[in-house]
Amino acid sequence: MAKMKFMFVTMILILTFFVSTLSMAGTEVNFKEYKTINKTVEFKLYLKGVGEGFQWANEELAARGSKALYCKPQKEVMGVDEYTEILKREVTENAAELHDDMPMGLILLNGLMKRFPCK
Repeated sequence: MAKMKFMFVTMILILTFFVSTLSMAGTEVNFKEYKTINKTVEFKLYLKGVGEGFQWANEELAARGSKALYCKPQKEVMGVDEYTEILKREVTENAAELHDDMPMGLILLNGLMKRFPCK
């Protein structure tokens, strides 16, 4: 009986984790949500995806001869730690200007543009 109860509780916890992950994957994370989930693995995966998306957009703009969103040095490698640091700095420096419904992707983009301005 105890084994069945343990298995049931474990299944509920696993299901809850997957449902919360899937619901987060389908939505834009805003500043209000960021305040509570910024240290989670799911948010780090989200941030990595947004950052890589901006990088791909930059590469596509360059291939078309258009102006880049930001101008990161070629040798600089960006990963989730770098995106996290840029985002934290942007949130810290602009906390008074940020609204709860502001998308974190936009905040990251602003941080990337400040860190790597195009000349």
